[in-house]
Amino acid sequence: MKLSRVIRESYNASGLVGM
Repeated sequence: MKLSRVIRESYNASGLVGM
């Protein structure tokens, strides 16, 4: 289980929109 990968993908999408 690679939670880091899921978190990173979610952060990438949320980060781009959040920025």
